[in-house]
Amino acid sequence: MKISFSNKKNKYQKLSYKSTAYEQMYYSQPPLWSSDNYSGIACNGYMKNTIVYRSINMIATAISSIPIILYEFDYNQNKREISEHDILNLLSNPNPYTSYCNLMESIVSHLLLDGNAYLMRIGKPQIKEIYILRPDKISYTFNKAYNIPDKYIYNDNGKDIFFPIDPITGKSDILHFKTFNPYNQFKGCSAVIPAIYSIDQHNQANIWNQSMLRNSAKPCGALIVKGDKEGNFSSLSEDQYRRLKEQINSEYISSQNSGKPILLEGGLEWREMGLSHKDMDFLECKHSAARDISISLGVPPHLLGIPGDNTYNNVSEARMIFWEQTVIPLAHKIMDRLNQWLLPFFPGKLKIEYDKEQIASLTIKREKVWQYVEKASFMTINEKRQEFGLPPIKDGDRLP
Repeated sequence: MKISFSNKKNKYQKLSYKSTAYEQMYYSQPPLWSSDNYSGIACNGYMKNTIVYRSINMIATAISSIPIILYEFDYNQNKREISEHDILNLLSNPNPYTSYCNLMESIVSHLLLDGNAYLMRIGKPQIKEIYILRPDKISYTFNKAYNIPDKYIYNDNGKDIFFPIDPITGKSDILHFKTFNPYNQFKGCSAVIPAIYSIDQHNQANIWNQSMLRNSAKPCGALIVKGDKEGNFSSLSEDQYRRLKEQINSEYISSQNSGKPILLEGGLEWREMGLSHKDMDFLECKHSAARDISISLGVPPHLLGIPGDNTYNNVSEARMIFWEQTVIPLAHKIMDRLNQWLLPFFPGKLKIEYDKEQIASLTIKREKVWQYVEKASFMTINEKRQEFGLPPIKDGDRLP
């Protein structure tokens, strides 16, 4: 409960038949938005906003849960699955402090928060370990002749560590994941930045809620000194003013004092100042901001329990869209860069892929495809078997 105290006569005093009010003048101020650098986004977004935190964790956890498969290709581009290999051992245990799931969750989280994620490999010619690096600690220098980065600089507690970049091949001990950025071709754009205003609005709504709870769910107001019928009024003495202020602060402010009646004396009257939740359409503003945040990060609001979104028929449909439009595309983008960076260090024609058949949320759609293929009269038996990932059989090149 915010209370305006004043013991001074000024030009804002108003005389009327019923009362004289000491009023506090409020002026609208331009909004203050959070910083869009990594620290600001990580603090005000990920660490202080439930929608950002939950959305990023849903995406990161989903991608880290998809099993990976290593394939080896022969000269005819036929592939076979390899169950044991040094690459699989490296990814399953990147370093003594990190598991595969931890590594993937860190990559995805940094990529969404900053638009950039960095891995560092240790060991030549054979890679021994892989570490994740914080994107806010990475910078780079330019090759003046080619106007491209020629060195990554990692700041480790004030000490700069340099990682050269081959100007022809782009190879480096640092792997850089990045999203599209219309203003910088060498740095990605955070998925949180388009929603930064909505994040601030959502955070301010929570602050408003907390303030209202601490103040007994009552809006701000003013104590008014009532005048007589002739319009004359008297001021509080310094002692009365100090005693009243101390009494209000100690006995009526905070949620612990909720419900206590205010004892007013000396012609004082309480008048509320401020808009009600209904006037502000408070809850809808908060839900609207939450929807904007979830949409920016690619998570259906339905999955976050945000009311007012009826785009999908049920949770299963929303979850399938989440996997198809957000999780799988980002997972493939990450795996493509890992293949490009890791595989040249290992002999043979290899490729790491995600096992989409193990994604439970896509089961319904997969079953529909299987039913369609099974009933297709224009496909041969072997063509149908190929769609199911099965090898051809003898006399299978005929229509059923």
